[in-house]
Amino acid sequence: MSPRACIALVGLFFVCCPFELNAQTTSERARGELDLGVEAYEQAEYAKAAQHFQLALTADPDLHTARLYLATTLAQQCVPGVQTAGNDAYCNGAISQFHLMLEGDANDVAALKGIAAVYFNMKRLDQVKEYQHKVMDADPHDPEAPYAIATVDWTQSYKRRMDVKDKAGLKPEEPFISDFRCSQLRQENLPIVEDGMKMLTTALTLKPDYDDAMAYMNLMYRERADTHCGDQAAFDADTKAADKWVYLTMEVKKQKASAHSQAAH
Repeated sequence: MSPRACIALVGLFFVCCPFELNAQTTSERARGELDLGVEAYEQAEYAKAAQHFQLALTADPDLHTARLYLATTLAQQCVPGVQTAGNDAYCNGAISQFHLMLEGDANDVAALKGIAAVYFNMKRLDQVKEYQHKVMDADPHDPEAPYAIATVDWTQSYKRRMDVKDKAGLKPEEPFISDFRCSQLRQENLPIVEDGMKMLTTALTLKPDYDDAMAYMNLMYRERADTHCGDQAAFDADTKAADKWVYLTMEVKKQKASAHSQAAH
């Protein structure tokens, strides 16, 4: 059997070949498949790219870059909000590959963020927060992880508030603090909202001009305002604070736009 014919039998490679490829040849093959996979990935040919990355890993199971690309390629095919066997296979396949990366390094930030992103697509929001907290442990200087946790906190609290208001026959913009169901909403939402505010404060401490975090701080204050059951003064104070964060967000965006314009000239 010729070396070329033997290489074509990827799945049975080490069984069928009557000779052993030296480490250099194996490395060259892995790198070649990796390059082909990257080329296909950049053309959005994800199925083809995944095949090449898998071949690269067959040749060299320790090729970290190939595993990262394979996981990312599978994640790209994990369609947000779609619950089918085929889509779940892509999502779970990506998570499995990211976990294999974590076996080599439990603090691999790319793998931790990758898992969090896939879970977000699968709407498994508690798992998103779990893995973003792991990112924070691995890299305490990354402002994106606490920001991501805060956005999930807001999503969860906002959905619950809207569901309760809908059942109460209230419009989304109508205050809820005088409704008899407010105390239950406060009990369920306030801890999540305050966690989100804490995460945003962390993100802004790490990146003071983080305008996206500022925008969510506005939203968080509005969420908290609707948990001040029977306390109009507290409601007004949080609404005023929310308006302040809108202003701060706009100011930072203007400053960034001005700096970008000056740099372009």
